[in-house]
Amino acid sequence: MARRRPLVQALAGALTAKVTLVCAPTGWGKTSLLAEWAAVSPDMRFAWVSLDSRDDEPLRFWRYVTAALGNLAASLAQRLSGV
Repeated sequence: MARRRPLVQALAGALTAKVTLVCAPTGWGKTSLLAEWAAVSPDMRFAWVSLDSRDDEPLRFWRYVTAALGNLAASLAQRLSGV
């Protein structure tokens, strides 16, 4: 059972959204929460992008997003990269 049940339930309620952003300071359990959400959501597909203060360039950000989405579907990554 989920250790963070209320938060996991809140994320499950966001399923109608195309994108869900989880933002909190370092050490607040974002990775654990999202791993728990993924574990209890077997029908969901997840793409993961981790950013830090050095990732403030738009081109770098979108490369990260494209790479993460490419893990879900290679054809999507090709379309996003213009190949």
